Formats: sequence, structure tokens, C-alpha cells
Amino acid sequence: MNVYYINIVFFFRLYDGEAKEPDSIEFLRSLIRNKDNKVILTVLYEAWPHTQILSILDMLEVTPKQDNVVLLMDTYTYSNPDIWKNVNVVKYDSWLCRLYHDELPPKEPNLDANKFLFIMGKPHKKQRIFPLYDLYQRNCLEGCEWSFHYHSELEDAVRPHLPNMSDDEYQNFIADTTRTIDTISPVLQEDSLDFHRVAFNSTADLFSKASVSLVTETMFRRELSWFITEKTWKAVQNLHPFVLIGYKETYEYLESLGIDTFQYAVKHTHDKLVGSDEDIIKMCVDNVLYMMENKTYHMEELKSSVLHNYSVYENLALTYSEKMNPAMLDNMFWSLPYHKVKSDIALDVYEKLWGKNGADGED
Repeated sequence: MNVYYINIVFFFRLYDGEAKEPDSIEFLRSLIRNKDNKVILTVLYEAWPHTQILSILDMLEVTPKQDNVVLLMDTYTYSNPDIWKNVNVVKYDSWLCRLYHDELPPKEPNLDANKFLFIMGKPHKKQRIFPLYDLYQRNCLEGCEWSFHYHSELEDAVRPHLPNMSDDEYQNFIADTTRTIDTISPVLQEDSLDFHRVAFNSTADLFSKASVSLVTETMFRRELSWFITEKTWKAVQNLHPFVLIGYKETYEYLESLGIDTFQYAVKHTHDKLVGSDEDIIKMCVDNVLYMMENKTYHMEELKSSVLHNYSVYENLALTYSEKMNPAMLDNMFWSLPYHKVKSDIALDVYEKLWGKNGADGED
């Protein structure tokens, strides 16, 4: 049995924008046309537009429900099952699996710590910089461990997300809040910061100094409420109660996975998280401050919730990892656009992704 991986993110240069037909398109089509081959098309690590992926399937001449082809897809891209009804899809969560297999959790939650953790990430997004500004305006940073990486070249990208300030006020805010607590600093790239080197290094030591996390995700858009990355899973991994800066739909998505979102310990329950972006961010800041102020009243319940969340997270990681070895997949995704599975494990890979009775995909 011949089993092949085709990394369509690399082959079709999705990181460059619109999908581009590769020179090797006929070779890829020939692999797919040969029904004796089992072909795994991988599309991972981002929320790739549905239209892009469907157009690539057309370029590859994949026929509806073609039983020798599966699409190994991150949950971020999958989103709506109706879109993929003609494709054999296997869902995966690359960020969750990578985090779970790279790091060990603490033995117990550290709920007695008197600070909360806010790892900002790229500051040019409103859901990143505005919470810090709000905490700064409230004089509440004393109770926070936070990171804020800044370069003067980022001013045009950062400043529009803040209220009108004089130049002196803006510079004072930047001077007072710029702070590095991560073990690796990001790299400046044009008008943004590259955090790929940082993503899996800001971990156990930082979390051990705080009891609660204020989480800011990659996306802050209602239509992408299911885009949950390592930023949220780190809080779960490190046994932190958390407040996620997001819409009520994001909380509802987490709850659909079985995650406890600590609604008993916040001021504004997620059904109240409606309104402008700034209103929602301010309510989320209210929530983390309220949680910190009142956590002694909920100590046992918080401990039970974080242990429950870790169990849900672990079960998700083990379920996904049963489909695919995360270390092999991670290496293949970043290094190899095309890979033939070794013959001694081909049957095992086939059975995990197709099922022992042939391709069935997922609902």
C-alpha cells in the first residue's frame, strides 16, 4: 500500500496569498487519480479560507467523496460541516496537540498567587493593546504580570486602536507599559512582530507566578468564534482559571467542547458580552479583576474547574493524536511539501485516517 502526504499549504503557497497552481500539478493529479494510492491532503495551522481550499481540490481534480483521498484539516478551517459534505475530512487541532506533547502541566493549581497573567502577543490588534490600556487607565497593573513587546516602527499599527491621546500621553503609556517577561523575544517584521519563536516558550515559569489568566486570542471576530489556539490552551494546560477576551459565541464554542468557562466567578456572564469591541473588552477586563478580587470565595470550585478543563484538554489531545503523530506531522508540515509514508507504518496510518472499512471522513 502506498500512502502519501501532500502539504497543500506549501505546494499552493497559501502563505503568499491566493492559491497558485504549482509546476508539479500533473504529478500531484497522477498520485490522486491512481486509486491504489492513499493520499492525505494536509491543511493545518491556520484558518484558511474555505474558498481557497475548495479551489485547490478542483485544481487537483479531486472528485466528490473520492475514497482514496482524505483532507486532514485543522478545526479552525473546518468550522461548518456543510461546506465539506463532498470531501472525506479528518479534523485535527495542531496547536493543541503540539502544546500537549511539548509541555508538562503543574501538579496543582496555584490559586493563592495574587497576580493574574496577561501575555499580549502582537500589539497591533485591538484585543491585545486595548486591554492593557484599560488596565493602565484603571491603575490596575500592579496586580498583573504582563508582556508588551514594542518597537517605534509599530506606532502606526498600534495607535489607531487607542483613544485619542497627545504625543506625550502616548509615549508615556508606551514607556510605562513596555515589558518583556517571555523567555524569547519576538522579531520585528515590517509593521508587525513575528511571535512564532515565542509561542511555545512563554510557559510554566510565567504561569507559576500567577493564579488566573487574561487570554487574548489570535482572532477577535464573531464569525471566527471557534478559532481557539495555544493561547487559550496554555491557560488550561497550566491549570489557570481564565477570562477570554471574546464574544459570547467564543465562550459557547468552548463550552461545546466541555470546557468550564468560570461563569460563576465573573461579573459579566458571557450572554452579556455584546456591544462594541471596546465595550466587550472592558467587560472582560472587569471580569478578570472581579475574579481576582473574589477568588477566595470560589476556591474549591475554581480548583475543580481547572482540573476538569485539563481532563477535557487531555482527552482532546489524545483523541487527535490517535489520528496522527503530532511530532511527525509538525516536522512534515514545516519541512516537507510531499512525503511518502514508510511502508512499515503505511497500513497503520491508513487505518487511523480512513478506518478499517475504507474512507468515511467525519460528520
